[in-house]
Amino acid sequence: NLGKNMIKIICTVEKKENTSNVFYIDNSLGDSIAKKYNYAINNIILKQKEEICCFIHDDAEIINEETCENKLKYIFKNNPTVGIVGVIGCLILEKNCTWWQTMRAPDGPCTFGNIIQGYNDGSEKIMSDDKGTCFDATTVDGCCMFFHKRVFENGLKFDEDLPRYHFYDADICLQILSIGLDVCIADILIKHKSEGQLPSDWNTLKNLFYHKWTLKLNNEWPISRYSIRKFYGFIKK
Repeated sequence: NLGKNMIKIICTVEKKENTSNVFYIDNSLGDSIAKKYNYAINNIILKQKEEICCFIHDDAEIINEETCENKLKYIFKNNPTVGIVGVIGCLILEKNCTWWQTMRAPDGPCTFGNIIQGYNDGSEKIMSDDKGTCFDATTVDGCCMFFHKRVFENGLKFDEDLPRYHFYDADICLQILSIGLDVCIADILIKHKSEGQLPSDWNTLKNLFYHKWTLKLNNEWPISRYSIRKFYGFIKK
């Protein structure tokens, strides 16, 4: 069971009973995960006493929840500028808009983090690019994301103009960077039980995200923590 300081939000196609620490959002809100997560923010997170919330896919599992919570409490307490914590992601986001296809970085590998990835044939593989905690990330993968309640109390929301189940995670990370907060990747191990498939309208969904941030950043690609903070004036030009 989760401790007293963290709750889980899980979107599911099945009707499931909530517990004191786990809340299920079903498909009655349609196919927009951003809309479902915003519903959870307004109707669950902001009304709960817990300080830390986890948005996690229904095919993902935190390996050691007690260790996970202790690490998150330490990170959020000692690093108040952290806006989001993920388990795997990238340091630079290129025009392909996908963290796992980013190939370059000025100093070392661009992807960071580790998960146990399950595949549809029943096999598993540990995907590990590094260990430890990174405070310089640009995006994290949406299979498991952690937030401190204060960012939602200050008005952060998912963008409901991005439909379906893709790019909501990269978008919320860029939003966080654009308000001067940090994107963190922590050494928290999860198991992602299925590999998933890209939808037929992937390019349409990608282009919505790409054009949004191309306009916001005056075509500043590739995007990094440094470039977005410089563009928004947190670093002197």
